[in-house]
Amino acid sequence: MRSDVHAPERGFTLLEVVCTLVILGVLGSLVFSGFGAALTGYMQLRDVGTSDMQAELALIRLQKELSGAAAFSPDAFGDGTSVTFTKQNGATAKIVCKDNMLSIDGQPLLSNVLSCSFVPKDAAGISITNGTAPSSIGIFLTQQVAERQIPWSLSVAPRNTPPAQN
Repeated sequence: MRSDVHAPERGFTLLEVVCTLVILGVLGSLVFSGFGAALTGYMQLRDVGTSDMQAELALIRLQKELSGAAAFSPDAFGDGTSVTFTKQNGATAKIVCKDNMLSIDGQPLLSNVLSCSFVPKDAAGISITNGTAPSSIGIFLTQQVAERQIPWSLSVAPRNTPPAQN
């Protein structure tokens, strides 16, 4: 057997290995920075989606409660941040917006509420100030979610209240 002294050696040079590692490092940092941005976006979207769902559920509950109201007292709307009404079973219920919380009978419905107002309206959609039974109630609230302020509004027509007397 004869050994060939001039046969080329197999393997990589140090320069090839270093260049490969540098290229893989750059590609890896691009991939992980993109993945980090996507993960951050997902987390923010999840938080906003959760708060949107909570706000929609709170508005649905308000609509059910107010549309089933049997009667409103003349001072039912107080300062505009609360409403008091009588249910069909004769019990009194109060919806209040204070301390960044929207609640009904003391049970929280929605948190992070910056502002809230309940506006009684007549059949023409004009705000009522004389204490007559409303044909509809406008609900306006603003919720703070992360760095955004999200406005919500709803109009409810109480179906069980007697018509306004002129």
